[in-house]
Amino acid sequence: MGQVQSIDIPPIMVTTDEKTLENESPVYRNIHVNVENGGNLIPSFRSQPESRTIIDLLRCSSVRFADLDCVGEREMIGDVAGAYKYLSYKQFYERCLAFGRGLIKLGLNRGDKIGIYSNNSLWWQTAAFGAYSVGLIIVPVYDSLGPTASEYILNHAEVKVLLTNSFKFPITMELVGKSNELTHVLTMFDDIPKNNCSIPVLTCQSVMDLGFDTKINNVFSQPDDTAVIMYTSGSTGVPKGCVLTQANIVGGASGLGCVNMSASPADTYLSFLPLAHIYAMSVELMMYAQGVRVAFARGPVNMLIDDIQAMQPTIICVVPRILNRIVDGMKKKISEKPKVLQKVIYSTMKSKVDLIKQNRPHSLVLDMFLFKAFRASLGGRVRLIVSGGAPIMPEIFEFLAATITPNIVQGYGLTEVAAGLAVQEVPVLNPSTVGACTIGCEIKLRTVEGTNYDPRGEIPKGELLVRGPNVFKGYYKQTELTKEVLSEDGWFATGDVVQITPEKQIQIIDRAKQLVKLAQGEYLSLTSLTEAYSMADVLSFIYVYADSHHDRPVAVVVPKPEKVKEWQDKGIKDLINDSAVHQEIIKSLDKVVEDKKLRGFEKIPAIIVELDEPTIANGLLTPSMKPQFASLRKKYEPALQELYQTLPKADSSLK
Repeated sequence: MGQVQSIDIPPIMVTTDEKTLENESPVYRNIHVNVENGGNLIPSFRSQPESRTIIDLLRCSSVRFADLDCVGEREMIGDVAGAYKYLSYKQFYERCLAFGRGLIKLGLNRGDKIGIYSNNSLWWQTAAFGAYSVGLIIVPVYDSLGPTASEYILNHAEVKVLLTNSFKFPITMELVGKSNELTHVLTMFDDIPKNNCSIPVLTCQSVMDLGFDTKINNVFSQPDDTAVIMYTSGSTGVPKGCVLTQANIVGGASGLGCVNMSASPADTYLSFLPLAHIYAMSVELMMYAQGVRVAFARGPVNMLIDDIQAMQPTIICVVPRILNRIVDGMKKKISEKPKVLQKVIYSTMKSKVDLIKQNRPHSLVLDMFLFKAFRASLGGRVRLIVSGGAPIMPEIFEFLAATITPNIVQGYGLTEVAAGLAVQEVPVLNPSTVGACTIGCEIKLRTVEGTNYDPRGEIPKGELLVRGPNVFKGYYKQTELTKEVLSEDGWFATGDVVQITPEKQIQIIDRAKQLVKLAQGEYLSLTSLTEAYSMADVLSFIYVYADSHHDRPVAVVVPKPEKVKEWQDKGIKDLINDSAVHQEIIKSLDKVVEDKKLRGFEKIPAIIVELDEPTIANGLLTPSMKPQFASLRKKYEPALQELYQTLPKADSSLK
């Protein structure tokens, strides 16, 4: 956002002259790198080319947008949430500097780590920018990687100070006794709850006041200084700490901003996806670079729609799981209207999508009459939707393009590349891609063992490798693991399998570790199957499982709440085991097989019904609301193996 591209330059990748190995594709770069910067990667925001650190970026914005709204939260009058109240860019910057000085007064030294154990908030970002202003490192702490992950992160990263909110305070008190390094706990609320903590418990406000009262100087972090150690799930179940420098994060964020659409102080950004995830952190940094107003949601999902109505965002950052729920709600409202009006709405939507694909104007009058209520459900002002973490289903993309805004872009990245690997440009003509690689990195493909993916084929396919200023420095205290994925010449192996489309954009087709060789020798893509079966009309979630000892996949499914109610109204009490429930779900899955033309060995013959949805809190979703596959496998694999025993023996004829 804010990074408008050169006029009439298509959003494509071009190859370089660099030599690569026989099992690798040529090296690709974004065409804008050649056109606009002589072939050199662009590691910072065009609007702030000299800002190579996060804190320097905020410093520049505090001058450029000094008196404009920067960050805001809802004013609370007792338990009632009022209007959003904002701090200006200058005010926010000064508070961050003071908070940083306050941390130094607590006895922290340059390079020490502070943990943040909270949902998004004004204090979250005050602490982060404050840390950057005095050379400290932030460590987002969360428990969605497993019940002991927060304890592991605190000790592994040697966190000295832990910030916590009211929701996490009781757990924080338990963690204090399990930490070897903690010296202080800082609370994000006005009063300190009663506690028997063995270390000092202070309010964030008191630390900031301490900083305002001191005259010590803020000595900013430098581009190569570590900014964040961000933990992600590991293949062994032990979280991996990704070491990201200041320059890494600026490079990733600036690359993700190249969507050929502006952002300005007239915009309001919804801060909801957890800042503990690099995707949300990088997108939010884009907003500060362009002077956008950032409004923090209160946290709980059940409060989100009310917060959206209050803040009326123009830019929202989401994952497809949220978009699916939004569309489900809208479709339900359409189904309640007269049949004739339903036909008019869907017919108009189809016509509008066709015109959008042709980049032709559509009827604003029809928009006002038919789709105004849909836009109002998201505050009425949304003009850009940024999605990441997983692909958007084409039908979801088209529904939102017609009813909310045609400006829907998908980005793609990983924590190890500061989120900024690829992004689409507006207008998006093919929602199945993630666009070209960003202006801050370059890519190549390599063969995947055990498959016939050809990186040098007519349509190049293979594992995606990336190099550039956004690539992390390695996994904290895990040298051998770092060597497995990061080559000496800077190439990071993503583990994702992609193809380069004829339009010279990236399309993700699999995850190397999600490819399973079945008993009859056929390869199964769990990624593709999950994406397909997620469209089953009775399901809100599905976890597809397979292994090399069996000939077909099985699954754990969570029905939609309305289906659960429908079955209960029919008098069905044991929904988990009822044969009629299982048959209806299998029938819905079979329809997907027919619609998507899946192969025989991709058909799911048996399921486990689960009524509790995966959440971040129960450890089955990541902070970016993607399935936590390691945790799902650990929880359900024994039962799924038992389920296999009820099926006929492997049939090698299944094709």
